[in-house]
Amino acid sequence: MHRAAPTRRLVLRLLAGAALIPVRAVPQEAPRDQGIGGTGARPDDIPGEGDRGIGGTGVIGTIRRFGSIVVNDLRIAYPDDVNVRIDGVPAHAADLRVGHVVHVVAHADAGGLATRRIDVTREVVGPVESVRGGNLMVLGQRIAAAGIAGRWAVGDRVAVSGLRRPDGGVVASLIERQADGPARVAGPVRR
Repeated sequence: MHRAAPTRRLVLRLLAGAALIPVRAVPQEAPRDQGIGGTGARPDDIPGEGDRGIGGTGVIGTIRRFGSIVVNDLRIAYPDDVNVRIDGVPAHAADLRVGHVVHVVAHADAGGLATRRIDVTREVVGPVESVRGGNLMVLGQRIAAAGIAGRWAVGDRVAVSGLRRPDGGVVASLIERQADGPARVAGPVRR
């Protein structure tokens, strides 16, 4: 009797089934270093907790709706006096816009998520160098702006929120006019 060699598809099915087998969790005898909880920030408002991670959930994404903020389909509530920073500069919740890319550490609160701080980082702030179809060039950064409301001309000073593609270009989620302030580019430094 000849047996066929297992195919990649068969192996993947077996592995998927193995993930469904319950595994007994082993309790930890005494609290030890339990990591950082996913964001790298350490809480400074919980005295006596020691090095037990920060809890919470690090969320990076684009604001899609308000009524709290909705980021990556997560509704994250915030208090009226939430600490907001846009490009490192103190701001207010009223300055947040649909399309801003935010960095948030959220924690469980009344059956949902809440945060005390919202950081907005725009990918590039500076003058438009060229406009071609639905694309802009700002400080040497290629910006895909198709579907973004607004008309831009060479020399307009803009702030671009969006996500970087692997090729380094930015897919814009929001382009705002920026009258003043320093020019800046967020991202990895390349020679």
